[in-house]
Amino acid sequence: MTILNNFETVVIDGDWLLYNISSTCENSYIEVRDCETSIPQRYKNITEFRKTIPKDESSTVRDDYIIDEKKELKSPTSFTTGVFSLKSKIEKIRRQSKAKKVIIALAGTSNFRDRIPLPVKYKGQRTSPKPLIFYDLRQYV
Repeated sequence: MTILNNFETVVIDGDWLLYNISSTCENSYIEVRDCETSIPQRYKNITEFRKTIPKDESSTVRDDYIIDEKKELKSPTSFTTGVFSLKSKIEKIRRQSKAKKVIIALAGTSNFRDRIPLPVKYKGQRTSPKPLIFYDLRQYV
């Protein structure tokens, strides 16, 4: 990555940075419940789950199981790890740009793009939730 040098101030997209760092502090998995027993089983992903189903029954997965996507923190110290990673990344950007000042820009409650007549609402298709510690790290910033 090429970074220009000798800036007085560097501005960082804080939401992008927070999203990337906080997502590395968590694991995703699925929880599958058989509709008959309702006993939850944990799997790394849908592919791992499908391997447990006999081939002749694989077409009935949608009707026979409830599948929930879940997330968990990698460790009890994930927030501390996130703060360390955040500070390290900001300092690396500051050093590479040789900036004296760093500004971290975060999204607010209004956005000028919301007032532009776009065919589709800006970021309107985003449905996935933020990573688990995203808002905690955002509060820290």
